[in-house]
Amino acid sequence: MLEPIGPGHNPNPPFFSASVDPSEYATALARRLGYMDHRRAGWTLYRFHDDHGRILYIGVTSREAERWTTHRRESQWWSQIAYVTCQRFNHEWHALTAERTAIRSESPLYNVRSAVAV
Repeated sequence: MLEPIGPGHNPNPPFFSASVDPSEYATALARRLGYMDHRRAGWTLYRFHDDHGRILYIGVTSREAERWTTHRRESQWWSQIAYVTCQRFNHEWHALTAERTAIRSESPLYNVRSAVAV
């Protein structure tokens, strides 16, 4: 099941805003999605979207706050995020397979490669 955060849930202001401290955004987003409990097992396939609904990036992680903090620090596209959709998986292999399929079929703007060889 996809869990959208952004325009459909908080259209004014958008979930990502210049007024939000970028250093706190990834943690706040993960907390809002309910992924801050590190005892929670599983993997998340996430899609970052811009305000036009275009997919900027597709990824997989088991530690959302840490991974999204890395994106915030290292990715030029971070400021373009309007919302994120997430799918949970119990097993890494299922998440990685879904990621590879999604990258191939949805052509995100900023994915260079998938975590699983394409």
